[in-house]
Amino acid sequence: MHTMNSLYFAPPIFFIIAFVFSMLGMGGSQLYIPILFWLGMDFKTQAIPLGMLLNIVNSLSAAFVYGRKKLINWRVAIPFGISMILFAPIGTMANIHLPTRPIILVFAVFTATAALLMLSGWKPKRGSLSNCERIFLGLVSGAFLGFFAGLIGRGGGSFVVPLLYIAGLEPKLAAATSSAIVSFSGLSSFVSHI
Repeated sequence: MHTMNSLYFAPPIFFIIAFVFSMLGMGGSQLYIPILFWLGMDFKTQAIPLGMLLNIVNSLSAAFVYGRKKLINWRVAIPFGISMILFAPIGTMANIHLPTRPIILVFAVFTATAALLMLSGWKPKRGSLSNCERIFLGLVSGAFLGFFAGLIGRGGGSFVVPLLYIAGLEPKLAAATSSAIVSFSGLSSFVSHI
């Protein structure tokens, strides 16, 4: 357990995380949760729910701003969101029944994969999917990412943004649409965890 002095550093760090990640279409739970765990919170019962709450506040505020500027593609966001809302509680049930160590391992692998993709400079080729293909991509990817959102407390933005780009959205629209999608998954995951 870390001293109370460590807690004083959390708000400014979380503010910086929120500022940067909201521009990228992500909520920031991939950093909130490990920091909260490092500060001494229980991974499953404290760090994940609080990290998800911070994730929701950040992604919802970003989605509100992007929505007012009409940058969210709702035709893409809604299938993703519905699928994630439905599958996040299933991931949460798995979280409840699994020991903490495997969940930390899955969280680490999920986060490391996203980090490696970003650090390697991998850029997906922008696609041009039809509306039906985008809906299918949203439903299938949303189910997969929704399950993991519930299991490990991640909103999935680091994977949603590249998928939206592959689906043909411009980078700014992909980030904006992802903020709405991450809000759906985060809210469902958070409610399932409390």
